[in-house]
Amino acid sequence: MEMFNLNFIFQPELLESCPLEQGQSGGAIMASNSSDRSDRSDKPLDQKTLRRLAQNREAARKSRLRKKSYVQQLESSKLKLAQLEQELQKARQQGIFISSSGDQTHAMSGNGAMTFDLEYTRWLEDQNKQINELRTAVNAHACGRRLPKGASCGLGVSVHPSS
Repeated sequence: MEMFNLNFIFQPELLESCPLEQGQSGGAIMASNSSDRSDRSDKPLDQKTLRRLAQNREAARKSRLRKKSYVQQLESSKLKLAQLEQELQKARQQGIFISSSGDQTHAMSGNGAMTFDLEYTRWLEDQNKQINELRTAVNAHACGRRLPKGASCGLGVSVHPSS
Protein backbone atom coordinates (compact mmCIF):
# COMPACT_ATOMS: atom_id res chain seq x y z
CA MET A 1 0.00 0.00 0.00
CA GLU A 2 1.40 3.32 -1.09
CA MET A 3 1.32 6.22 1.38
CA PHE A 4 0.85 9.80 0.27
CA ASN A 5 2.32 12.56 2.34
CA LEU A 6 0.73 15.89 1.61
CA ASN A 7 1.65 18.84 3.75
CA PHE A 8 -1.17 21.39 3.91
CA ILE A 9 -0.02 24.93 4.47
CA PHE A 10 -1.57 28.33 4.04
CA GLN A 11 0.14 30.36 1.29
CA PRO A 12 -1.36 33.86 1.02
CA GLU A 13 1.11 34.91 -1.72
CA LEU A 14 -0.47 32.30 -4.04
CA LEU A 15 -3.91 33.78 -3.47
CA GLU A 16 -2.95 37.09 -5.02
CA SER A 17 -1.55 35.49 -8.16
CA CYS A 18 -4.46 33.03 -8.71
CA PRO A 19 -7.59 34.41 -10.35
CA LEU A 20 -10.71 33.29 -8.50
CA GLU A 21 -14.02 32.31 -10.02
CA GLN A 22 -16.98 34.50 -9.30
CA GLY A 23 -18.45 33.53 -5.93
CA GLN A 24 -15.25 32.00 -4.54
CA SER A 25 -13.52 33.44 -1.56
CA GLY A 26 -9.88 33.76 -0.65
CA GLY A 27 -8.12 32.07 2.25
CA ALA A 28 -7.68 28.72 0.54
CA ILE A 29 -5.52 25.96 1.91
CA MET A 30 -3.02 24.81 -0.68
CA ALA A 31 -1.31 21.45 -0.87
CA SER A 32 2.41 21.73 -1.33
CA ASN A 33 3.11 18.89 -3.69
CA SER A 34 6.29 18.71 -5.72
CA SER A 35 5.02 19.75 -9.13
CA ASP A 36 1.31 20.61 -8.80
CA ARG A 37 1.37 24.36 -9.29
CA SER A 38 4.42 24.63 -11.48
CA ASP A 39 3.06 22.18 -14.09
CA ARG A 40 -0.25 24.00 -14.37
CA SER A 41 1.17 27.48 -14.61
CA ASP A 42 3.92 26.55 -17.11
CA LYS A 43 1.64 24.80 -19.63
CA PRO A 44 -0.97 26.73 -21.53
CA LEU A 45 -4.35 25.04 -21.26
CA ASP A 46 -5.57 23.43 -24.46
CA GLN A 47 -9.09 23.85 -25.83
CA LYS A 48 -10.28 20.48 -24.56
CA THR A 49 -9.24 21.28 -20.99
CA LEU A 50 -10.76 24.75 -21.16
CA ARG A 51 -14.02 23.31 -22.49
CA ARG A 52 -14.11 20.71 -19.70
CA LEU A 53 -13.45 23.35 -17.07
CA ALA A 54 -16.26 25.50 -18.47
CA GLN A 55 -18.60 22.49 -18.53
CA ASN A 56 -17.68 21.68 -14.93
CA ARG A 57 -18.38 25.26 -13.86
CA GLU A 58 -21.75 25.20 -15.64
CA ALA A 59 -22.65 21.81 -14.13
CA ALA A 60 -21.71 23.09 -10.67
CA ARG A 61 -23.83 26.22 -11.20
CA LYS A 62 -26.83 24.13 -12.29
CA SER A 63 -26.32 21.82 -9.34
CA ARG A 64 -26.35 24.79 -6.95
CA LEU A 65 -29.56 26.07 -8.56
CA ARG A 66 -31.20 22.64 -8.24
CA LYS A 67 -30.13 22.45 -4.62
CA LYS A 68 -31.51 25.93 -3.93
CA SER A 69 -34.83 25.00 -5.57
CA TYR A 70 -34.99 21.75 -3.61
CA VAL A 71 -34.30 23.52 -0.32
CA GLN A 72 -37.02 26.08 -1.08
CA GLN A 73 -39.45 23.27 -1.88
CA LEU A 74 -38.58 21.54 1.39
CA GLU A 75 -39.10 24.77 3.33
CA SER A 76 -42.51 25.39 1.75
CA SER A 77 -43.52 21.77 2.42
CA LYS A 78 -42.40 22.20 6.01
CA LEU A 79 -44.60 25.30 6.37
CA LYS A 80 -47.60 23.50 4.85
CA LEU A 81 -47.06 20.56 7.19
CA ALA A 82 -46.91 22.88 10.21
CA GLN A 83 -50.17 24.54 9.12
CA LEU A 84 -51.88 21.17 8.68
CA GLU A 85 -50.67 20.04 12.09
CA GLN A 86 -52.08 23.23 13.65
CA GLU A 87 -55.42 22.69 11.93
CA LEU A 88 -55.51 19.09 13.12
CA GLN A 89 -54.71 20.16 16.66
CA LYS A 90 -57.48 22.79 16.58
CA ALA A 91 -59.94 20.22 15.25
CA ARG A 92 -59.01 17.80 18.02
CA GLN A 93 -59.48 20.53 20.61
CA GLN A 94 -62.94 21.18 19.21
CA GLY A 95 -63.78 17.49 19.54
CA ILE A 96 -63.64 16.54 15.89
CA PHE A 97 -61.53 13.72 14.52
CA ILE A 98 -60.74 13.73 10.81
CA SER A 99 -59.90 10.28 9.48
CA SER A 100 -56.80 9.66 7.42
CA SER A 101 -58.87 9.42 4.24
CA GLY A 102 -60.09 12.94 4.95
CA ASP A 103 -63.68 12.31 3.91
CA GLN A 104 -65.28 11.24 7.19
CA THR A 105 -65.80 13.30 10.32
CA HIS A 106 -66.49 11.49 13.58
CA ALA A 107 -67.38 12.95 16.93
CA MET A 108 -65.13 12.35 19.87
CA SER A 109 -66.63 10.98 23.06
CA GLY A 110 -66.94 14.38 24.72
CA ASN A 111 -69.24 15.98 22.13
CA GLY A 112 -72.75 14.56 22.56
CA ALA A 113 -74.60 17.04 20.33
CA MET A 114 -72.46 16.23 17.33
CA THR A 115 -72.84 12.49 17.99
CA PHE A 116 -76.62 12.91 18.09
CA ASP A 117 -76.62 14.91 14.85
CA LEU A 118 -74.59 12.25 13.05
CA GLU A 119 -76.75 9.39 14.31
CA TYR A 120 -79.96 11.28 13.54
CA THR A 121 -78.77 12.00 10.00
CA ARG A 122 -78.00 8.33 9.44
CA TRP A 123 -81.38 7.30 10.88
CA LEU A 124 -83.18 9.86 8.70
CA GLU A 125 -81.42 8.56 5.59
CA ASP A 126 -82.42 4.99 6.46
CA GLN A 127 -86.05 6.07 7.00
CA ASN A 128 -86.18 7.90 3.68
CA LYS A 129 -84.72 4.86 1.94
CA GLN A 130 -87.39 2.60 3.48
CA ILE A 131 -90.18 5.03 2.57
CA ASN A 132 -89.02 5.13 -1.04
CA GLU A 133 -88.89 1.32 -1.15
CA LEU A 134 -92.43 1.13 0.28
CA ARG A 135 -93.75 3.65 -2.23
CA THR A 136 -92.26 1.59 -5.03
CA ALA A 137 -93.82 -1.58 -3.56
CA VAL A 138 -97.26 0.04 -3.14
CA ASN A 139 -97.19 1.30 -6.71
CA ALA A 140 -96.19 -2.16 -7.87
CA HIS A 141 -99.02 -3.72 -5.79
CA ALA A 142 -101.52 -1.38 -7.38
CA CYS A 143 -100.44 -2.84 -10.70
CA GLY A 144 -101.11 -6.39 -9.46
CA ARG A 145 -97.69 -7.37 -8.10
CA ARG A 146 -97.06 -8.79 -4.63
CA LEU A 147 -95.59 -6.72 -1.76
CA PRO A 148 -92.11 -7.68 -0.66
CA LYS A 149 -91.77 -9.65 2.59
CA GLY A 150 -90.24 -6.76 4.58
CA ALA A 151 -92.79 -4.19 3.47
CA SER A 152 -94.90 -4.43 6.61
CA CYS A 153 -91.96 -3.76 8.96
CA GLY A 154 -91.31 -0.33 7.46
CA LEU A 155 -94.81 0.89 8.33
CA GLY A 156 -94.25 0.40 12.04
CA VAL A 157 -97.13 -2.08 12.17
CA SER A 158 -96.30 -5.66 12.84
CA VAL A 159 -98.61 -8.23 11.38
CA HIS A 160 -98.69 -11.51 13.28
CA PRO A 161 -101.10 -14.27 12.43
CA SER A 162 -103.12 -15.19 15.49
CA SER A 163 -102.56 -18.69 16.73
